[in-house]
Amino acid sequence: MSLNRRKDRMILEFVLVILVMLIIASIIDYKSKSVPSFWLTTMILIPLIYCVITSSTTNILYALLSFATAYLLYDFDFFKGVADIKAMTVLGFFIENYMTFFVMVIILMSIGVLWKVFWSWKFRHYNYDIPEEFPFIPVFLVTFIVVIIGGNYMI
Repeated sequence: MSLNRRKDRMILEFVLVILVMLIIASIIDYKSKSVPSFWLTTMILIPLIYCVITSSTTNILYALLSFATAYLLYDFDFFKGVADIKAMTVLGFFIENYMTFFVMVIILMSIGVLWKVFWSWKFRHYNYDIPEEFPFIPVFLVTFIVVIIGGNYMI
């Protein structure tokens, strides 16, 4: 197996592992509105270790930029909770250029607004009070899938 083919397979394996972990985190978030910290921290460590091994400093920088952007969105109450900051940081590891980063943020915010509108409608439709928090990790899952399908990912 050639070196490039081996690297491509390794990237695919990392993408699939993170995808499965995001699916599980989305289910946990949907059911309990909280995701264990160790789960999301592991999701950060997996691509970080890969980036360190392959000397992919660009991906680490985009992860840091994603973290900073997530923290700003957290401060502006776009989403609540450290789990959301960690999930967005994970997405940053799969970005390879600034244009893809901005597209990811726009996609994330668009899907996030639609998600919030859906939840607000759902609670109003059944005459319930709109809760302070609702599951937001599924938004990161959909954003991850869109970015991966777009093909501009990782290393």
